[in-house]
Amino acid sequence: SAISRQIKLLEESLGVELIIRSSKQVVLTEKGKQLLAATQNFEKITDQIFISDEDRPIAIGILSGLIQNWFRPILAEYMKLYPKRKLEIKIADIIELRRGIENGKFDIVFGTENLQSDLVTSLKIFTEKLVLISKKDIQKKNLHEYRWLVFSNNDHLLKTAKVQSSNINYIEDMGVLIHLVKNDIGVAVVPDHLLQKEDQLKVYDIGLNE
Repeated sequence: SAISRQIKLLEESLGVELIIRSSKQVVLTEKGKQLLAATQNFEKITDQIFISDEDRPIAIGILSGLIQNWFRPILAEYMKLYPKRKLEIKIADIIELRRGIENGKFDIVFGTENLQSDLVTSLKIFTEKLVLISKKDIQKKNLHEYRWLVFSNNDHLLKTAKVQSSNINYIEDMGVLIHLVKNDIGVAVVPDHLLQKEDQLKVYDIGLNE
């Protein structure tokens, strides 16, 4: 069915199993339950915020991988149901989400950690694994010789490599970043759940200075 295909695509993009299939029944896995709870909680949380302050927009912080592979259809359906409600959505890495919580910037955060404050509801969706990607085989010990494609100043490449590249490019969109790697423009560190089998990229575990 169409629903089964959508669930399968979501499982492949996140790299986790969401349901256990059998001939008699379909059962949610723990990750599936987390996604369902996050979906249900989103509407409840926004309702509470609008009750307390109806005029201001809701500030949402979310990881790039989550909005690409999970949140977009939820967001579209929500905005159809509540056409008068205003949202401000910031796509960021986990460090910026954490900083936004500390500064009171967000009402809701969707990420891979339980980031809590008195003002913010944080929903941990799944565990994120970062990988190094390239179009061709590379030598990780000579990583500084390649062009780097990074998402932000907090990018894993910038934080962990002993020697930095002389050619660093900032692309604040994971989809565009992966597309550039697929076209052999440079190397990048990305969440593995954003990769598709048809991308045909070289994927390396993090350990940049081996």
